[in-house]
Amino acid sequence: MYMASIKLNTSNLDFNPPDIRYQSDALNILLQDNYSTLAVRKLDALLQDEPYLNIYLKNLINKDQNFFQKFITLYQCLEILIGKLLGVELKNKICNESSSRTGYQIKNTVYEISKESYRINKVLNHYCTYQFESDYHIGAEIYAFFEKHFSELINSKSDLSNLLYELRNQLVHNYRTIIHKEENQRILIQEDLKTLVNQLEFLVAEVIVSIDFSK
Repeated sequence: MYMASIKLNTSNLDFNPPDIRYQSDALNILLQDNYSTLAVRKLDALLQDEPYLNIYLKNLINKDQNFFQKFITLYQCLEILIGKLLGVELKNKICNESSSRTGYQIKNTVYEISKESYRINKVLNHYCTYQFESDYHIGAEIYAFFEKHFSELINSKSDLSNLLYELRNQLVHNYRTIIHKEENQRILIQEDLKTLVNQLEFLVAEVIVSIDFSK
């Protein structure tokens, strides 16, 4: 994968990250050196001409945005990625292997690939170089939100991708059930959702820069 090298003068760089948990060791080393070379990974070829990710997203996200609107804006990025992944998976699992599969096997494979939860899982756990399952501050906080407010939805398959898909379902399809809860409970859920959506912003950023559909 193509990498671009950028020479940075960091001697006068005033860097104060909003959340110190997301300041990596590599960035700390960079900031300690007055002149450093930073290797920046080029976006995957399938994403380079995607205007939503390259032009509009930075203008759509802002600090004062309602958490529900922000979630929809961010989740749209994942929908774009899983849409791209659909073609990749069909090519890899159907076109490249069709001669060794029966019609029944092909039908089942297409059905599996068509499921949104399956494709989110593949994006997070296969095509991304970033290991989301080991990121306590993203995965565990989503799990903690469900454990606190929707424990009945947690099961043995509740990994990060499934919880993220379930979060989408709750906000897009069942948000009215949150609105109808008692006021104290509703306010608590909404405050936790604000925090959770802010964490999701880090997750989506990591997905975009680390996705590699050539894997």
